[in-house]
Amino acid sequence: MSTDEDLTPGCPPGFLVLSSPDGVVRAFACDRCGRPFALDLNMEYIGTCCRCRDCGADVGRLSLGLRCTACERAASAVRIAAQAEAEKHLPFVDGHTGPVFTDRASPSWFADVDEAAEAVWDQCHDPDTFVMANVIAHPCTVSKASTPDLLDLVQTGWDEQFTDGFEDGPPAELERRLIALQKDLEAAAPTIWHPDTSTRVLLPDYPTKDDER
Repeated sequence: MSTDEDLTPGCPPGFLVLSSPDGVVRAFACDRCGRPFALDLNMEYIGTCCRCRDCGADVGRLSLGLRCTACERAASAVRIAAQAEAEKHLPFVDGHTGPVFTDRASPSWFADVDEAAEAVWDQCHDPDTFVMANVIAHPCTVSKASTPDLLDLVQTGWDEQFTDGFEDGPPAELERRLIALQKDLEAAAPTIWHPDTSTRVLLPDYPTKDDER
C-alpha cells in the first residue's frame, strides 16, 4: 500500500490515506501513531487513537476515545455535579423504616435513618453550615444471598463425568442429608441491601433538642 497526503474528501485532518496499487482508497491512518481506521468507521472515533477526544492533545498512547488527564478531571467534575443536581430532585419515600444508603458517611450502609443521621453528623466537616436536609440517602430493600442448589451441583458434577450422563442421582440417604444441609445454608445466608437510587429518604435532624440538653 502507498500513503498519500490528505487529498481525499472525508479524510480527517492530520491523517494519511492508505490506498492500494490501483489507487483505490482502503483506509485512513493516523500520521502520529500509524493506527489504521476503516473508511466506514464513525467519524467520531477517527482521530482519537492517540489524541484526547476533547482538546486534541497528544496523550502518547492509544487512547481510543479517552481523554487526557486534565480533560478527564474536568469531565468527571461535570458528571459529578450533574448527578448531584439530579439527586436533589429525586422523589422522597415517606415512612421508610428499613436500612438506608448514603455516601456522606462511612460505612455508607445503616440500619435506619436515625443511625445514618448520627453517622453523617459525626463525620461532617463544618457543623455550623451543615444542613441535614441536603444529604442524599437512599432507601434499601433487603434480601437473602442466593444459595446454590446442592443436589443440582452433585448431579451436574456426576453427569459431566459420564458419556451418557448419570441418571441415578445421589443415594437416598445422601439426598436427604443434602436437602437438610440446603435448608441450613439458606437459613444462614447473609442479607444483601439493595439501594433504590431512584428515590431518597429524608434524614432526621441530628442532634435533636433532647440530645443537646
